Amino acid sequence: MRISTLKAKEIGQRLQDLYRFALLPWGWELLSWFCALGLLTAIFTIISRANGKPQEDWSFPITLNSLTATLSTIYRAVLVAIAAQIISQDKWIWFWKPSSPIRPLKHLQLFEDASRGMWGALTLMPVVARHSPSSLIATIIIIVSLATGPFVQQSIKTEFRESPLELGTASLPVAHLVNDPSSWFRTQFQPAVIWWDLEATTRGSLFSTLTNPHSNDSTILSSCITGNCTFPSWGLAQPEGRGTTHSSLGVCSSCVDVGSLVTQKNASTNATSQEDTYPTFYLPNEMKLARGYGGTWMAVGTGDLGWASKLMTPEAGVFPRWSFANVTVFTIAGDPDDNRYAAATCSLYPCLQSYVASVRDGRLSESLVDSTPLYPDLGQYNDTTGLETLIHKLYQMPYSDIPLAAIQSPCRVNDTIYTTSNMSKVVDGTNVRIYSPEHAPDYPSITAPKECVYRFHSFLFMLMQAVIQKNMDGSCTWDGQMGISFIECSDQWWLAPFWEQRQASVGTITDRFSAIAGAMTNQLRLGFGTRPEDKAQVLGTAIQTLPCTAIQWQWLLLPTVLLILETIVLFRMISRSWRFREEEMVWKSNILPLLYYPDRFAGTDGQSINYATHQTDASPMRRPFRTASEMEKSAAHIQVELRRGRRQGEDNITLRDLLP
Repeated sequence: MRISTLKAKEIGQRLQDLYRFALLPWGWELLSWFCALGLLTAIFTIISRANGKPQEDWSFPITLNSLTATLSTIYRAVLVAIAAQIISQDKWIWFWKPSSPIRPLKHLQLFEDASRGMWGALTLMPVVARHSPSSLIATIIIIVSLATGPFVQQSIKTEFRESPLELGTASLPVAHLVNDPSSWFRTQFQPAVIWWDLEATTRGSLFSTLTNPHSNDSTILSSCITGNCTFPSWGLAQPEGRGTTHSSLGVCSSCVDVGSLVTQKNASTNATSQEDTYPTFYLPNEMKLARGYGGTWMAVGTGDLGWASKLMTPEAGVFPRWSFANVTVFTIAGDPDDNRYAAATCSLYPCLQSYVASVRDGRLSESLVDSTPLYPDLGQYNDTTGLETLIHKLYQMPYSDIPLAAIQSPCRVNDTIYTTSNMSKVVDGTNVRIYSPEHAPDYPSITAPKECVYRFHSFLFMLMQAVIQKNMDGSCTWDGQMGISFIECSDQWWLAPFWEQRQASVGTITDRFSAIAGAMTNQLRLGFGTRPEDKAQVLGTAIQTLPCTAIQWQWLLLPTVLLILETIVLFRMISRSWRFREEEMVWKSNILPLLYYPDRFAGTDGQSINYATHQTDASPMRRPFRTASEMEKSAAHIQVELRRGRRQGEDNITLRDLLP
């Protein structure tokens, strides 16, 4: 019990000594160190929260740069204050160390100067470089800390970054339901004769796509308030890493080279007509080309393509069945004396098209990802017999309930992706029974979300079919007086572009039909044949380019390292104050020890120095060292005067004689 009490007292005494000789004398420096740590933490926290954020989100009355500049200035001042006190204390240690040699008294002034400014620190640095790591590091801190502010400022830069607005700030038109009865009209000539045709404006839009497919009338314009917009993607990602963004009803084209089916009848040596003077070329559908004056140099016609079926792939062979038109272009190519020709048959058919889209710098970029032909949708008809008869009958009626349709799969509805595996789980779905070859022979019924089913009114399809076929049928002539750029197609003048200045090929024919199909698709997306309440659009997100704060963290390494170095030196000094508490006192920048203990400063002979007369005094030390606070308390009651010289009749009086 006695031993425990002694240990407790010993521990208590050690803690008391720790507080009195180490923590209390360095109290302000410890408080300053915590302040510096808080300031550095504040700088890191503020700029990290601003990192990557738009500068307009900064809501404080003082700017980020001004705030960090202020904090870094205070931070540097605190670092310098601590370093100055470390140097001030180290000046006593410089002379106190048992291992220290006799040093010039001038060093005392060098330490004082170093604690007061950068020039003094530079002067002291070579003196302490090899013998006092603490002073060396402290001088480095004083000098290098000057760069703290610029380094913190350099860490903050401005970058222009893209920031999305909310969904719905961008849009693209799409065609989801083409079913507007106002697109056609009815004329009754007699009680038993009824004529249906497209309304004039609708017919004009369709005719424009045939005659001038590259016209701006068929250009899709996006709604994008910032000029840069994206659209939510779904489906399989494309090679560019982007997924499908939207789908729309449209028109597709498919062309087949039928040049191998052309037969030639050579010119007759005893020609009696212009036609017999040159070779004549024939196709199995009875189209022919006959050069010479008044001959047919280009023929364009519509009709059944059964004669070319052996050249078609199984996939292309189903397009003519439900197409707007099956068109054959047969034309002379090359110089008049060449026996070259180009022959291709193309189908224009309704389809469902999927795209990848984005808007960049105000320009819409759309890439076609996939297309699916439209087929009759039998809907509620469950019987599998007599379907052809049923479809043929209903397609003659204006209000047929068997539209052409396709299902988009996968399909995005709000935030849900539907495929054929989960479409049946949707609530309030619609029944779809697609009469397509891949669903033969039973053509099963499928329940799908309404947003995933795209339908084209069958009667409107037939009326469009009649207009297109009527305007894609004709023949053209050419003679040498017309030049190579022109060909005469009479009333069907819009067929002339297929001539391509006598450089037509299967490739140019295919490109022309692709342009026509693209223009028709765009017209459908712009509202052709769609009731106003059924117009659809895909919503996207506008991207705004904003100046944002970007942090270059490497520039904050300097202030961080300075604090680490100062932490090491400060706690080393506190540790020394504790270890040598019986020998050294924490006097730091206090000058009173020079007056109170002049006898403790020995000269080269080991004796005390009288600074006034520069004479030694061998008198021993009369009492132990006082702390700085004790000397300051004592000095408050001592009155002194600095005289220019000694008064006559007075003896020298030392401070020791005045001590209480």
